[in-house]
Amino acid sequence: MLPVLLPIACQGLGEGYFVSQLKHLKEHYTLDINCVFKADKLIGFSLAYQCTIEGALCDYGLNVSSYAEWDRQVYVLKSMVIEESYQRRGYGTELMKSALNKAKANQLDAIILVGWKSVKGTNIEHLMDDFGFEVICEIQDFWHAESIINQYQCPVCGNPCNCTAIIYSKELKM
Repeated sequence: MLPVLLPIACQGLGEGYFVSQLKHLKEHYTLDINCVFKADKLIGFSLAYQCTIEGALCDYGLNVSSYAEWDRQVYVLKSMVIEESYQRRGYGTELMKSALNKAKANQLDAIILVGWKSVKGTNIEHLMDDFGFEVICEIQDFWHAESIINQYQCPVCGNPCNCTAIIYSKELKM
């Protein structure tokens, strides 16, 4: 499956990022990959996993001591990419609905994901607004050091990446 996803991943996430992340995630989680097709052509995918909120926030390097219910189960939507020529046509919405349905079917407490803000704007802001996600926090230069160490090529900044990470959350159980 990886060779099929790689061109879209590199275009949307940057050269080198997806393979490195996938290797790390496969060691620690059971991954959920959901693909979207147009006329038998792969045009996008999402990559997600289930863990505790503590695990998710630690994966993002955040202090979890302020979260009283750190053992809550969440669905981490790690990556969601749509081929550029198919963006803003409802395919991201399709992937998001699928993620929400899977998280609800597994009776998880919330969905957490990261968007990125660059000089071009925030990549998934409209989708997060449409689905009622809230911003947990923003982290300046989130991928800067990692992009240098691992030679990621950000699709906007190149190397190093100077994008700000925006951590979003949506509660599923009220």
